[in-house]
Amino acid sequence: MTTDGPLPSPQTTLAVILGASEWPFAPDFPASAAFENAAKSWRKYLLDLLGFGLPPENLLDLFNSNASPLEIDEEISAFIEKCSTAMKAVGSTPRDILLYFVGHGGFVGRDSDFYLALRCTRIERPRTSGVQIEALADTLSEKGRHLRRFIILDCCFAAAAFRAFEARTSTVAISKTVHAFEAKEDVNHIPSKGVALLCSSDQKTTSLLLPDGSSTMFSKSLMHALSVGNPHQKNLLSLYDIKDLAQGFLDRTSIKNTPQPVVFSPDRSRGDIATVPLFPNPATNFIGNEEVEMTHAFQKQWQSQSPLHALQVKEFFTQKDITSSLSNIKEKYVSLLSTGTDLGEAKSDPIIISPGNIIYVRYEFGVIVDHRQKSTYVTRGPIYQKWLQLGWDSKEIFPVDDDHINSDGIGVFNHFRGIGANAHFQGSIYWHPTVGAYSIQGAIREKWLLLDWEGYYPTTDEKICFDGFGRYNDFRNIDLDPTFYEHNDLSLYHHPMTGVCEIHGAIRAFWKTLGAEQYGYPITDEMVYSDGIGHFSKFYRHTDNLETILSWYPSTGVKEEIAE
Repeated sequence: MTTDGPLPSPQTTLAVILGASEWPFAPDFPASAAFENAAKSWRKYLLDLLGFGLPPENLLDLFNSNASPLEIDEEISAFIEKCSTAMKAVGSTPRDILLYFVGHGGFVGRDSDFYLALRCTRIERPRTSGVQIEALADTLSEKGRHLRRFIILDCCFAAAAFRAFEARTSTVAISKTVHAFEAKEDVNHIPSKGVALLCSSDQKTTSLLLPDGSSTMFSKSLMHALSVGNPHQKNLLSLYDIKDLAQGFLDRTSIKNTPQPVVFSPDRSRGDIATVPLFPNPATNFIGNEEVEMTHAFQKQWQSQSPLHALQVKEFFTQKDITSSLSNIKEKYVSLLSTGTDLGEAKSDPIIISPGNIIYVRYEFGVIVDHRQKSTYVTRGPIYQKWLQLGWDSKEIFPVDDDHINSDGIGVFNHFRGIGANAHFQGSIYWHPTVGAYSIQGAIREKWLLLDWEGYYPTTDEKICFDGFGRYNDFRNIDLDPTFYEHNDLSLYHHPMTGVCEIHGAIRAFWKTLGAEQYGYPITDEMVYSDGIGHFSKFYRHTDNLETILSWYPSTGVKEEIAE
């Protein structure tokens, strides 16, 4: 690989988050929790060790700050200088800065100068109370002149920011970066500095929120791209790659006329930094630096010291790592025996998963998983059988705790997390003797945990809806009289564009007679009318953009109406 600059890394990347979710002094800008949710998702991704892995000290979070534009500018400048000084003290230096903005953008003056709205922005004085994009470009150019500058803008008319950065690159030919005509003189070249922008829409298009208001449409597609990745690409993804993945997500939705994300590279004096591999690709496995292959002699040594079979090394660990992990597995097995739990004979050789620092062994009645330098966990019985049935072993999805007794003293559950290509995955398997063992995962699981519904057990694994986009789980409260199960069961439905909503009781039963999600996805949880008696849920059908309401009163039962 040819390079005049080093590759990016989380340790040498600085990140800034800007934007707001409400504008008290600018009533023309509608407030929405969607902006805050988008910023929180981005922040979580940056700091998550299974996401970008940014050190917390490398992040400046100014979202919803009450600071003025001048104060914002000073904080960014001081942050870059402080981090640069700290890194130099340990023999390092910043290489990249990643700035993300979500909120409202607009134009001011006869020249239609583009600005980003802050929480303090006043509608009558946007030039002095908003972040002028040219001022932001000046600060990043001056303080980060030796850095690669990646700018992600999620706002209306986002691509209008291009002009501010274009003015600083007179020595090179400037053009809008259209993926079909990308200029890649040397795909292996890693430029040491430059500017690239990923924009949620072009300079004439407004960006949109999701129909349920849970996030912005672009940031939802961005987080999807970063959490799913592309198995056909390398371990790191460029800004172009992320744009394509986000675009693919938007194209697969049923929402028409979605804004198209665009990438610009105004400064190519050292090369196009939009091609620089920057974001971890969760669809590929990462191989650690320690690659010491196990010898046959060491395998035989362990055969003689434990009932475990010869090691099947999928990747590579150090000898010390393997010795420690197998010792932990052996101790866990013996400890379970002492409490009366016999997992039976080993049914697999120990399997090493290097990217996730995991070694596991399958037995007749369970599996023991050692997470190197963390803990050793067991999954057993019906939950173990469900784990095998779901193929989670081959998908590299493993327990992150021992099985637990549920709060009712009867049911049992385990939590699981994926690694490698499934690093974004989080799930649980719950078992009750009345219904058996079933899994919940992803957004549905997050909603279920938020609602604190452990009294309800899943009665299905996550299923795919008729359109291929939606997902759902059914649940049952085991404590209720079985005679009333039909009207006391509930479901959680998830669609990428409407989020996760619950539906239960009489409204759920009537909705199923109408065709369930083919009638329309729930876009609200069941709510109570202001009279405290009636209940209602709202639904949205993507095929014809129809929004309906199903309402219930004790005196009338369930009725349908078209939402205004």
